[in-house]
Amino acid sequence: MAESQYKVPENDAFLMKLSIFLATAVSFVMAVFTFMRDWTADMMTLHLRLGGKLFIIFFLTAFSASSFYYFFPNKFTHWLRYHRKYFGLGAVVIMFWHFLVIALKVSVDWGFAVKELTPGEVIPSIIGLFFLGGMGITSSAKMHARLGHEKWQRLHTYGGNLFLANLWFGTIDGFEPWDIPLFLAATTVIIMKAARELDLKLKRDKLPLRRVMTPLIAGYFVCAVIVQYSIPTYEEDQAVIAADNPIPTLARRNVFDDKNIFPAQEYLPLQPGNSWTYRVSHEKAQPVEVSYDVRRSGKVTRLPRFRLHTSDDRYAELVQDNYGIRVLSDNRGDYNWFFTPPGIQLPHMHLGQRVTFPLNIRQQALSQPDAVDLKGSVAFELAAVEPVAVPAGTYPDCLRVEYTQRIDYPGGSFDVIRGTAWYARMTGKVKDQRKIARYQAATGRQSESEETMELTASVVGK
Repeated sequence: MAESQYKVPENDAFLMKLSIFLATAVSFVMAVFTFMRDWTADMMTLHLRLGGKLFIIFFLTAFSASSFYYFFPNKFTHWLRYHRKYFGLGAVVIMFWHFLVIALKVSVDWGFAVKELTPGEVIPSIIGLFFLGGMGITSSAKMHARLGHEKWQRLHTYGGNLFLANLWFGTIDGFEPWDIPLFLAATTVIIMKAARELDLKLKRDKLPLRRVMTPLIAGYFVCAVIVQYSIPTYEEDQAVIAADNPIPTLARRNVFDDKNIFPAQEYLPLQPGNSWTYRVSHEKAQPVEVSYDVRRSGKVTRLPRFRLHTSDDRYAELVQDNYGIRVLSDNRGDYNWFFTPPGIQLPHMHLGQRVTFPLNIRQQALSQPDAVDLKGSVAFELAAVEPVAVPAGTYPDCLRVEYTQRIDYPGGSFDVIRGTAWYARMTGKVKDQRKIARYQAATGRQSESEETMELTASVVGK
C-alpha cells in the first residue's frame, strides 16, 4: 500500500465511498445467503469462512499490486497499482463485518471463545487488526496529509507486512483443500515482496549482497523455527490425545497392523455427508425420530476432526486417533462439555476386551463465563459379534459393545449410564439400549429412566 510516487485519483472521495458501499453490499449478500437457512452457530461459521476468504482476496490484491507492477509492468498492473487503496479499504470493511459475526458467534456459543480461540491466535490478530484499522482510517488524502507521508508510509508498510505474516502463520496448522490456493497466493506475495526489496537494495541503494542477504537469511530461519515448533507432529498429537489414558499399547502402534482388532472408524464411519435416523423410545412416551449427520469441523489439524450433529442442532466434535474415535467437546444446547484429555466415543477393541477411560470435563454454560470441572469414567467391553434386526433391516456381524459411564458433579450428585450398543461395519450404530440413573445429593432423590434407539434409515459413503 505504500508507494512514494503514488498519486491520488481526482475522484478519490467517490471511489472510497464506492469501495465501502460495495464491500458492505457483498457482506450483506453473504449474510443473507448463510442466515436465510438458519440462525445457528454453524451458519455463523459458514459466514466466517466465506468472509475470511473474501477478505484475504481483497487484502492480497491491495498489498501485492505494487510488486506485480514492479515485475510485470502493463496496463492492468498499472491500473491495479493505481487503485490498490480501494481494494485495501474494502478489505477493512469486510473485516469489520467479519468481526461483528465473531462477536455474535461468541454470544451464541461461548465455548467458541473459551476453547477454540487460543492466545496464539488472538494476540497476533488483535495487533494486526490494530494496524489494519489504522491503515483504513488513514486511507483518505486528508489523513495522509495530516499524518505526513513518511509516517503514513511506515504505517501502511509495516502494518501490511505484519497482517500478511499473521495470515500466513494462521494457515500453517493445516487447511482444507480449498484453502490451498489462498495459502499459495499469500506465499507468492511474500516471495515477490522480498524479491522486490532485494532488487531495490542491490540496484537502487547499491548495498553489498552480504548486507542484503543477512536479514533475509535470518528471517528465513526465524520463520522455519516458528513453523517447526508451531505444527505438532503426528507423534506429538498422539501424545496430547493419549495423555493420562490407561492403554498406551494401542497408542504406540498402528491399529491396522493388528488383524484381531476391530477399528472404530469402520464401525462408526465419519465421512462428511453420512447421516443416520433413529427411532428413540422412552418410558411412557411416544417414540420420536432423531437424526444425526457428519459435517466438517471448523478447525482442522493433522488428526481428522468431524462434527456429529443432531437434528436439534446440537453437536459433538470428534477426532480419530490410535485409540479410536475420541470426543473433544459436546455441545448440549444450554452448555458445552470440553474433555481434557479427549474422551472416548468408541475405542478400537479386541473381542472380549474391556477398557476404562477417565473423564475430565469442563462444563461451560453459555449464559455465564465461569466453568465447572466434572470428573468421571467410561468403560467399554466388546462382548460379542452378532446379527441385529432393526427397522432399517437386519445387519450381520455387529459389534455388541457394553458400556458404563459415570459423571460426578460438585456437591455429590452423579449420573450413571449403563447400556448396550450394536455397531454394523461401514454403517454405524444400529441400536442402543441404556438405563440412566441420576442421583441428586441436595434432595437425596434418585431417578431412573430407560431409552432405546433403533436405526430407521442411513446414508453412508455416498
